[in-house]
Amino acid sequence: MQSNDDLLRSNIDLDLHTACRIGNIDLVRYIVEILQEDINTADAHNSPPLYYAALCGHKYICQYLLDNGAQCSHDAQYSAHIYYAALNDDIRQMLQEYNLSTASVNPYYKLLRRTFNDRQFVDVELHMQHVDQSIFLHSFLICSRCPTLIYYLS
Repeated sequence: MQSNDDLLRSNIDLDLHTACRIGNIDLVRYIVEILQEDINTADAHNSPPLYYAALCGHKYICQYLLDNGAQCSHDAQYSAHIYYAALNDDIRQMLQEYNLSTASVNPYYKLLRRTFNDRQFVDVELHMQHVDQSIFLHSFLICSRCPTLIYYLS
């Protein structure tokens, strides 16, 4: 069995996904910090490195990936996939603490996210003359945050 130093120096082609799967934290750190590989890149099976770390029960690697920018928010593409693949409750709890939840598969959440991001549905435009820039808003969002404006926007 090779030591971590031997793996780092060898010509073995280990990518971030494999390092997360086998649980080699030194190799994961080397790939992320030295080689600067994207921590959220999906592999040929459409799974990010965090998926393999969670699936194989490597909590310390999951923690490292999350601390270094692994996406696990409600709008992350693979959030529910990672959550359900997690080997144990400790990892699921950690993922929940980082806002990973099954809500990412909620169709209403996706609809609201798409409505918010798509300018096709924008119905209010605020133009700031001093910087010659516009902000596009949705009246339902404005009214939900400030009920006084319902009168002016209806």
